[in-house]
Amino acid sequence: MQAMLDTIEQHAKHYLPGPIDPAVMMALQKTPRELFGGDYQDHPCPIGFQQTISQPFMVAMMSAMIYRLSTQHEHVLEIGSGSGYQSAVLAQLYAQVTGIERIEALAAASIISIQALALHNINIIHQNAFYPVKNQAKFDAILVACGVYAQLPPVWVEQLSEQGVLLVPFAESANDSMQLCVWQKQQGQLQPLATGLSQPLYCNFVPFINP
Repeated sequence: MQAMLDTIEQHAKHYLPGPIDPAVMMALQKTPRELFGGDYQDHPCPIGFQQTISQPFMVAMMSAMIYRLSTQHEHVLEIGSGSGYQSAVLAQLYAQVTGIERIEALAAASIISIQALALHNINIIHQNAFYPVKNQAKFDAILVACGVYAQLPPVWVEQLSEQGVLLVPFAESANDSMQLCVWQKQQGQLQPLATGLSQPLYCNFVPFINP
């Protein structure tokens, strides 16, 4: 675990002007990756169904970015929650976490893992994130844990509160390199928001699947 945390901090120096928020590092330290199908090496791990648990560094950076850029830390939505690891980390930073996972078996397994940690502020929902989450207020932040090309689903904008932030692994086309991008909802529309990174953070994620 400590070696993983040290690697994250060293790697983060290439992108951040200062250290990762201590609250994020503490959340990572308190969340056992093996419970969610991962290990402590800095790489993604397969969790079945052609899905992965994200690289620890990427989880740390995405958590740190959305936590820093959010004006409120009440309710965050994770799209593509997979094994539940990222949701478990976010649950220690936000009052309430809702995770959406389109693969029913992964959603069911993640609920069991989350219950084992006694995290009571996470709600995992089995559905495709192309559709709105029913009976939920708007979210202060949305973290997308799958890659999106060209166009963001309009429902994500609708579900985001005013001044809320949306963090997405994004590329303009399949021929472009994917990188972490952030938008803020202003007067009902998404506006690009500076990431605060010293250089683009390129990444690879399994693709978002439209129904």
